[in-house]
Amino acid sequence: MKQIISLIFILWTFSSCSQSGAFPDKITTKKTNKSVRIKGTKVFIQPQDGFKYIKQSAIYKKNGKAYLQVEDANTYSFSKIRPGLTRQTLEAKGAKIDVIKDIKFNQFDAVYAEGPADALGDQTIVSLFFGDNNFVVIIKGVYKTGDNESKRELHEMMKSVYYDNTLEIDPFELANFEFDHSITNFKYAMTASNFYRYTENGKKDAENDTANAFEIGAFGKMTDEIAYKAMQNVISAYEAKNVEFDNKAITKTKINGYQSYVLESKMTRQYKEGVIYMTYMLMDNKTIVFMGNAYNDTGNYLEKFEKTVQTVMDK
Repeated sequence: MKQIISLIFILWTFSSCSQSGAFPDKITTKKTNKSVRIKGTKVFIQPQDGFKYIKQSAIYKKNGKAYLQVEDANTYSFSKIRPGLTRQTLEAKGAKIDVIKDIKFNQFDAVYAEGPADALGDQTIVSLFFGDNNFVVIIKGVYKTGDNESKRELHEMMKSVYYDNTLEIDPFELANFEFDHSITNFKYAMTASNFYRYTENGKKDAENDTANAFEIGAFGKMTDEIAYKAMQNVISAYEAKNVEFDNKAITKTKINGYQSYVLESKMTRQYKEGVIYMTYMLMDNKTIVFMGNAYNDTGNYLEKFEKTVQTVMDK
């Protein structure tokens, strides 16, 4: 699960920040007849005029580049990620931020942050994190830097959010791709919106960073440049956690007819030797991200990770 959260953070990296349009320190919301549930989550929002739901990437998007995306991770917790949501911790990882603060969101503790996204070019991210000991919700709004009207609209959508913890949802509700998960014989462990983790021992190892496992999920459509840079950011994030790679070369190839970028390397993590197989597959309307890690029988699993990615199909 930590790897999934890390991937989300990597794509939302802050580089600097504009403070136009302050976000409140306390938010109280209710579910109304205007509230719409975001698929794959227990989160309801009230979309602003002009924002339309894009099924392929599970986001609300307005003409141009402004959009809002929600990650709901019910096998992880806000309390576990909260220590890392500080200026000191984020700047130690290379971020440069101006706005980050604790707020209250209904009955939940929360953190608000904002800043231009290094991996996305001339765009700014506004983020809201909230939850308790049993779940965490991460809301990301992206808009063109300097477009204060889009920022205001994203803030309004965030301020309309309502979380209904009584709901039971299908963990694969958002899945907009298919693949053969039987090749490795790994078992389903957890979901974070449209990202899925499979491990050798299933849910028992959902939060075990050194388990034999893979994560697969869909992000929005990326350009070649953004995908390549995102993979470099993943490598840097691993290295910041003292993971050592034998090979950091990212290769460009075709998988199932789609432009793809692949990293295959031996690695050392927490004094354990293993392998990593990471792929960004650029489909027509989404980007499939696969990351497999193995710490025993590595040659066998490396081959199975590659075969698993070759079965990925659009849905």
